[in-house]
Amino acid sequence: MRDLLSLDAEGLREEARRLARPRGSPDHWSRVAVVLGRIDDERLYAVWSGHQSLRAYAAEELGLPGDEVIGLLKLWRMIKGAQTITLDAWADVPRNRATWIRKVVDSGGDVVAWLARCLGAPSARAFENMARVALGGEEAWVKVELRLPDGVAQLLSAAMTKSLRMIDAALEPDRIHDRDIAFRCVEVICASYLQPGTTE
Repeated sequence: MRDLLSLDAEGLREEARRLARPRGSPDHWSRVAVVLGRIDDERLYAVWSGHQSLRAYAAEELGLPGDEVIGLLKLWRMIKGAQTITLDAWADVPRNRATWIRKVVDSGGDVVAWLARCLGAPSARAFENMARVALGGEEAWVKVELRLPDGVAQLLSAAMTKSLRMIDAALEPDRIHDRDIAFRCVEVICASYLQPGTTE
C-alpha cells in the first residue's frame, strides 16, 4: 500500500476514480482512506475541479456520501499519526475495529498498543468490549449456562472454592454461589490455565 504515498497527483486522481467505480469486491478501507487523506492534505480537490472541500469533491466526482468521507478522513489522520506502524499493517484490521482504535486513540490511547490488542482479540465483540471499557463504558455482561454431569459440576465447585483464596482468603466457601464472586472465581481458573507454559 506504500505505493499510494509515492503517486503523483495525476496518478492519485486515477486511483481515486478507480476506487469510486462500483465493483464486486471493494478495496480495503485503509486504501481508500489513504487516497482521500492525500487528496485532502494536498487540497487536490480544488486543483482538479475547483471544489471548496473534499466532501464536495467526493460526493460529486466519486459518489461517496459525506459521512463516509469524514469517517475515512479520521482514520487517515490516525494512520498518518502512527508513524511507527506500516501502512500494510492496517490491511489486517477490519474497519469497525479500526474505528474503535481511532476512538480510543482520540481519547489518549496508544495506537501501537491498541493495534496489538485489536489483532490479538479473539473476536470483534471482545475487542469492542475492551474499547468501550477504555472509553469509560461498562463492561458487557454475558449470561453463560452449562449443563454438566454431576461429577464435573463437583470438580467446578471444588476449583471455584480453591480459587477463593486468590480473591480474598477471608471469603467463606459458600460465596462461590454469589454472582459477584462466582465470575471472579471463573476468571482466576481461566487465567491460571492460560499462563504461559501451562498449555501446549
